[in-house]
Amino acid sequence: MTRALKAKNKLGFVEGTVTKTDNDPINSLKWERANVVMCSWLLGSISETIYTGHAGSERFVDIWNKLNETYLKSDGSFVFNIHQKINSLTQSGISVSDYYNKLHSLWKEFDGLTNLTECTCIASTKLNDHSKLMKLMQFLSGLDDCYNQVKSHILLTESSS
Repeated sequence: MTRALKAKNKLGFVEGTVTKTDNDPINSLKWERANVVMCSWLLGSISETIYTGHAGSERFVDIWNKLNETYLKSDGSFVFNIHQKINSLTQSGISVSDYYNKLHSLWKEFDGLTNLTECTCIASTKLNDHSKLMKLMQFLSGLDDCYNQVKSHILLTESSS
């Protein structure tokens, strides 16, 4: 959602840098129009059960903040469930690309819930390399048995680098 707001040049509504000014009627009308469009867009992108709790809100930022307050929390059980899904996901006859895409979306979700502090030290490079290696191992371990020869070749190549 943040990406979409940034693409539409509307992230300022969330960050608080774009505010309604009552002393300028033209800009006030522009703000109102943008706010209504964004409210409609946001409310149209959530489920009906969530929608009903926010339909009466008049300001986009109020809806946004309430949704963030409610759904941006990640408790241990949620993180654990994503981790379990990652570790139990197997190809099971679907295409390799579909299997990879499912796994990749779970990794993205997990990484989003477990944000590490960014740093530029050498340890961050090593940690990133380790993370990539673990993801490769997870991917390979979930592939169907018909790919055993390919897995062996990749593992031999990986261990020699």
